[in-house]
Amino acid sequence: MEAGLISSGEALKIVDREIASRASPEAWLIEASLARTPQDLLHVVRARAEGHPMLTDVWVLFEAMEKALDAGIDPVAVAYRIKKVYPFGSWPGELDQVLYDVYEEATCAHEHGGVPQPRIVESALRALFAAARRSSSWRSALDRLFP
Repeated sequence: MEAGLISSGEALKIVDREIASRASPEAWLIEASLARTPQDLLHVVRARAEGHPMLTDVWVLFEAMEKALDAGIDPVAVAYRIKKVYPFGSWPGELDQVLYDVYEEATCAHEHGGVPQPRIVESALRALFAAARRSSSWRSALDRLFP
């Protein structure tokens, strides 16, 4: 939600699905389901998830973005989300070239008159996601949350 890859409504559907799948859902799930605003939902979820390794592993964000791309979200929009998380030059060193390529294609597009080409941006993103997968894999956890 914070990365903009799912809406608060979609997040609530996940919470409700988890409640329905349990004989006795935990109190935090019920509290999350009753959240009136996206901020309230984030407050509940953050408090519950504090310290979870999925929130501290930088690679999971890329895997979530890959799932968003697979679901049909505009590649340029996905690339802009990366920019919010990793301002130019602040990314992990092992991703230097692939992230530079994403930035070039999504924000500068020098070879295309300054107009990002979604197909080319998607190709740069796919290379980034492949590189990120070599460092860590949260894909099975994400697949469970976002089937």
